[in-house]
Amino acid sequence: MSKLRAGIGRLFGRNGKAGSALSDNNRKRPAKGTKILVIDDSRTAQKILKVIFFQAGYEVIQAFDGESGIALAQLHKPALILMDVIMPGISGFQATRTIRKDPDIANIPIIIVSGDKHAGDQFWLSNIGADQYLTKPFTRNQLFSAVDKLLFSDVPEKNIEINKDSDKVFEASNDVIEPDQSYEEKNLTIGNELKVLVVDDSKTVHYQLKKILMQRGYEILHAYDAQSGIIMAKKNLPALIIMDVVMPGMNGFQATRFIKKDKQIAKIPVVIISGNKQASEKFWANKMGADHYMSKPFSRGDMFAAIDKALKVKSLSSSQGLDTIVEPDTNAEYEEQELDD
Repeated sequence: MSKLRAGIGRLFGRNGKAGSALSDNNRKRPAKGTKILVIDDSRTAQKILKVIFFQAGYEVIQAFDGESGIALAQLHKPALILMDVIMPGISGFQATRTIRKDPDIANIPIIIVSGDKHAGDQFWLSNIGADQYLTKPFTRNQLFSAVDKLLFSDVPEKNIEINKDSDKVFEASNDVIEPDQSYEEKNLTIGNELKVLVVDDSKTVHYQLKKILMQRGYEILHAYDAQSGIIMAKKNLPALIIMDVVMPGMNGFQATRFIKKDKQIAKIPVVIISGNKQASEKFWANKMGADHYMSKPFSRGDMFAAIDKALKVKSLSSSQGLDTIVEPDTNAEYEEQELDD
């Protein structure tokens, strides 16, 4: 146990003094079997938080990505969820919104944690449904202040006694949960929590683009033909539309021209994608009002560059997944059609 305490002290990088410690014995103890779900891809943070919550009388469930966290929340129905933001796959914001849409787990309190100040700004702007937000680094006492407010509503905010005799290094009020990596080192960028509409008749392309875009924090809307895409654009007013060209019925060029003539949705940026040579030549010969054109196959990096340019946002550079390729799914021939005015 002494080695564990010393290790935690080194991880915190702080000089924990017994005189400033707050004892869990002076906090309201949870009922036996009370579970807290920690969703964080950092094994260091998971190890520290598990010790802290265990000492306070909680059972700890651990998930290392958002999708696993959602599944464990549905299975165990914990009393509280501690949710990191930047993780492989879906972000903590996306996972939180998913939980809030599931009636079986929608009422579980969620504390969002992140080491990036921009994520904190985005939390308050997007109002995603979390109950509290903590910015790393945060102290043990800040953590339990948030937890106690959510689980014990009758606990006064500043009525916690100080145990001057405590010798638990990891209970010192100046011990800090540090971010395990900087935002830049993660090579992932949180988007603006904006909606992106993907209009493509290929389920494979939808799946690939969903994986790519959700890692940037975007909410994905799906349409499998151009007419449905136009309807969804008018209903949801997405920040961006990714439009395939060769689809059943109206093609992507026709749909783009229709969008650009509709005052309600004309200003939505459109990124045209196609693996068809004829479609590419047609685009450049007669620009359809789209903001960008991408030929399949294209990489994840190509897609992010196109989105950033279309939305006029400056993102952190990322080399992760640049070799992820979205291949053409069809060899169908492009056919021009008349647009009904």
